[in-house]
Amino acid sequence: MKLPASSTLLGLAMVAAFPIKTITGDHLDDFVLVGCYADSRSLRIMFDKQSKPIMSADICYDLCNDGTNTHFGTQFGRECWCGIHPALATHGELDIDSCDMACKGTGGENCGGFDKMTVYDIQAVNGGTGTDYEGCFRDARPRAMPGDPLVFDAMTNKLCVDHCASFGYAWAATEYGQECFCGNNDEPYTYHEIDEGECDFTCPGSSAAPDETCGGRWALSVYSAYPTQL
Repeated sequence: MKLPASSTLLGLAMVAAFPIKTITGDHLDDFVLVGCYADSRSLRIMFDKQSKPIMSADICYDLCNDGTNTHFGTQFGRECWCGIHPALATHGELDIDSCDMACKGTGGENCGGFDKMTVYDIQAVNGGTGTDYEGCFRDARPRAMPGDPLVFDAMTNKLCVDHCASFGYAWAATEYGQECFCGNNDEPYTYHEIDEGECDFTCPGSSAAPDETCGGRWALSVYSAYPTQL
């Protein structure tokens, strides 16, 4: 059973997600479970590794909640990983029961598994997607934002932000509905800002927000890839 990203951790309500082991701690209202994801040494979900003699979701939250990270994850029973908008779409989501390795030293819950990470979202509690909309900007050739382009038939602005932030870019932009481009510095302003009406292509992956637009014809919907601090 996969859980939706909106699933919340309230008290011991995680019994539904972990039938045998439950999550406990002081910060259960401060993060939400995203799910269990495949990880690999060649393509990490997150890159900032923290260590403690004992591990739990609550302990990992304390290690990662520095006002910058948007996500954290537990893995291999004893590892804690922190990250900013990890590109989860590029990793395979697994059944939540696949993250079945007991947390070292606490034993009351599971902490990922071998090449499997239990991922949690801090931003979902602390202020939504953590992105700032910059505006609608003209694109052309050469591209205003040429970094790590991605084409995806279920594109959303958040997916694009996650993609660009995972590579360390400052800006993310969607175009033509299905395209995502990344950039730094003042690259979005390579040409000029244009009327919002030109960013009028519906995001194909935003069924929950049918009015969300992902750029337009040679028009970029530009977002900051850094989390907003609320």
